[in-house]
Amino acid sequence: MGFKGFIEGGIASIDAVCSTRPLDLIKVRMHLQGETHVPSPAIQILCHMFAF
Repeated sequence: MGFKGFIEGGIASIDAVCSTRPLDLIKVRMHLQGETHVPSPAIQILCHMFAF
């Protein structure tokens, strides 16, 4: 069970990331659509630090 479970868990995590990442990207782009102001450089740095 050990090695087989490890492989199955890896495949499941890859599937989860590949299916949720595009949806999250679309969500963020929809939130930013129409936004006109540019945040201060300090906020931009913080956003990049915490972004994946």
